[in-house]
Amino acid sequence: KAGKIKRCIVFTKSTIVKSWLEDAKQFPELKVVAFYGNSNDKMLALQQPSHVVIWSSGMIGNYYELIKSIKFDMCFFDESSAMKSHRSKVSQMMMEYSLTVPYWYNLSATPAPNGEHEYYVQMRTVDPYAFNPARTHFVTKYFINTSNKKEYEKLTIHPAMKQEFMDIVESRSIYVDQKVMPTAGKEWHTVPFRLHPDTYEIYENMRMDLAAEAEGTLITADTAAAMRAKLQQIVSGFIMDTDAIRENAAMRRIRLPQEQQEVYVLSDYNARIHCLDKLLNDALAGEKVVIWANYAAEFKMIQDYLGDKCRVIRGGCSIKDKEAFIDMFKHGSLQYLVCHPLSVGMGINLTESCNEVYYSINDSWEALKQSSERIAGHINIQPRKCHYWVLQAQSPSGDALVDTLVYKNVSNKRDASTGFLDYLKAGVLN
Repeated sequence: KAGKIKRCIVFTKSTIVKSWLEDAKQFPELKVVAFYGNSNDKMLALQQPSHVVIWSSGMIGNYYELIKSIKFDMCFFDESSAMKSHRSKVSQMMMEYSLTVPYWYNLSATPAPNGEHEYYVQMRTVDPYAFNPARTHFVTKYFINTSNKKEYEKLTIHPAMKQEFMDIVESRSIYVDQKVMPTAGKEWHTVPFRLHPDTYEIYENMRMDLAAEAEGTLITADTAAAMRAKLQQIVSGFIMDTDAIRENAAMRRIRLPQEQQEVYVLSDYNARIHCLDKLLNDALAGEKVVIWANYAAEFKMIQDYLGDKCRVIRGGCSIKDKEAFIDMFKHGSLQYLVCHPLSVGMGINLTESCNEVYYSINDSWEALKQSSERIAGHINIQPRKCHYWVLQAQSPSGDALVDTLVYKNVSNKRDASTGFLDYLKAGVLN
């Protein structure tokens, strides 16, 4: 309206493009087109006169030279946490591209889910002089690396530099008050269950010795991260043989039979499945429920238990099947949708349910938040309070195990992330 901008580009996830186009209808004075999908229509869209081009962020790399040649005056990068890693191809291209665009805005509710260091690229696209162009100098100035190995980073912000860092981010931020979207609220519940003594013995062997035996095969973990993954598998009733997976992959590459067993089920009695069964038949009886899991073995166990009452969306699920399963859940009689957090992400609305079960979780606060938003929304769209049920394994005597550790770690990331955003909110609104 001010006449300063001739053409704007919006980078966003392909799953959200249609939502942007729908919202754009509220502003009929704007001509908005979209560049996404597999058809030739996306190229035809660019040939039309337009004010705004909605561009799938998954198509940045292949069409980067084309993007630069069009000469946009303004850019919005939706879900800018896609640039949280300075090593990613998208981050490097966007830092370069931002130098040619006069007006740049990043949009995100979780810009830095794993720590303040993830603001580096996002802030430098907004202002190339916000931080030192050499990232090593940026890290040295603002952070302490607590990693035991020099080749890895485990960064915590330096207490003496925290205020300066926060002031830099705040001075270049606009906070959108979430009161514009009233909700019915959210409530989180932990659902404890106790492991079978035999499974707990395998868990303790892995924890103490970095090795456990399954069906006569010794399975080991050589790093802390690998051990935590093995412990998470054990409390879900199975264990994966990483060496066998590698060997089978090598056999596939040279087109030989894969003979090694990759997954071992630890017991006929799966305490986690029994916990899920009790939850679905008691507190959630008759409800439509979204269930989140992480491992292929978990999906198989849940599908074997729920049968035709569920459909599974995970890696390898075709777009056609994914859309069909979501439609069955939203508009049909399908009671349970079992998903991997990375397979059903932003832009997917599942507000026909107000209950989600986290069969298992990982360390990603971003994945946890995004998955939790699938059933949430404006009170006119989701009038019911949303409930989130997190399954957590305990020892036979009731002691906390690895599930509690992972959930605490994710909660700490959430608190750090939201705490920083609360600071920005206070500064901007004051």
